[in-house]
Amino acid sequence: MAVCPGDVIHGDADNITVVPAHLAAELADVCEAQDALEGYLALRVARGEALWGLYPPSEATRAQYREWVAAGRPALG
Repeated sequence: MAVCPGDVIHGDADNITVVPAHLAAELADVCEAQDALEGYLALRVARGEALWGLYPPSEATRAQYREWVAAGRPALG
């Protein structure tokens, strides 16, 4: 893969990702939204819900997430 000046490179213990500079801001927004959703799912699992059925999130789970965000992200049960 070609790596050009300005590209964003991210690496961790599992892999290295190269993001073309012109896509970096858009991808950052997508990743932040995904991270927030996954944080919500982790809270639900931590309170005893099974991961199966929550992840990958169905449209119903995504709707519950949107409702939770609209309610100000209250503590989960």
